[in-house]
Amino acid sequence: ITFQKSGIGLNPLISAYTGTQNVSSATSFDGIIKIIGCDYVTFDGSDLAESTGNVDALTWMVLGYWLFRTSNIVGSQNCTIINCTITMNSAHSGSWTGLSGASGSVGILSAPITNSSTTPLSIVGASLAGTNSQNTFIGNTINNTTIGIYFRGFNDVSSPYAYYDQSNEIGNAVSGGNLFQNFKLYGIYCIYQNNVSILQNTIDNDDSTGTAATSSIYGIYHDISINTSPEINFNIIRINLGSFTGYCAAICESTSGTGNTTISNNEINITGGSTSSAISCYGILRPNVSASKSNVTIENNII
Repeated sequence: ITFQKSGIGLNPLISAYTGTQNVSSATSFDGIIKIIGCDYVTFDGSDLAESTGNVDALTWMVLGYWLFRTSNIVGSQNCTIINCTITMNSAHSGSWTGLSGASGSVGILSAPITNSSTTPLSIVGASLAGTNSQNTFIGNTINNTTIGIYFRGFNDVSSPYAYYDQSNEIGNAVSGGNLFQNFKLYGIYCIYQNNVSILQNTIDNDDSTGTAATSSIYGIYHDISINTSPEINFNIIRINLGSFTGYCAAICESTSGTGNTTISNNEINITGGSTSSAISCYGILRPNVSASKSNVTIENNII
């Protein structure tokens, strides 16, 4: 099923309805477009935007595009979001109920939850068909979010870790990447992903028109993937710290196991920041992980 702009001119614009869920106490989340356990769905040139009539944490929209499951055996796979502009409200803050790392407004989200609950589905009885896998996100502009893209798979803790989300693409070598502007916490957040590709994206928290960071911030955050082979290549990451104190990493990557991790040909530019000892700032960070990682290539990056 393809939803596609016809002819030339501006993309069609879908404005948010009035939200009814505050992220810190929600049992389900407000989203403009929800893809619920569907395969082979494409949105090409369909813009989403927060409504000017939504004025507080209750009415603000939480999500732009949302991919999720109907159960732990029915996920959303082989879907494509391309050439869309997504504009949210980064003033929306607060940690989500049930999903660690998630906060405020998100441009595109994929997670192991259903439309009726924020509690992650159990890995017990899950199948590969219940993952959100082989999805592609290219040519999109994601504006004014707390988190640009948030991907979370099943918390699969046992070898061979088969029920992570598989082979999702946030940009690719053929069609290019996405533009992330004016985000507050994470440009891209990925966890429990197998062989994710993060290629040719431009990630800019300020974009000369936004607001410099006021708290901890990450360009790309890729965490807890075992025996996986992520690619984080050819991205441009610009972070303006302003005068904040906190934690900053342009790229934070903490896979472990035997897969081949590459972090190459990225351009990183971090400016500003306090002179206080309370700031920790990294261009590329591989923090301590619970198991060894044998094949990591970090090369040709400009920091």
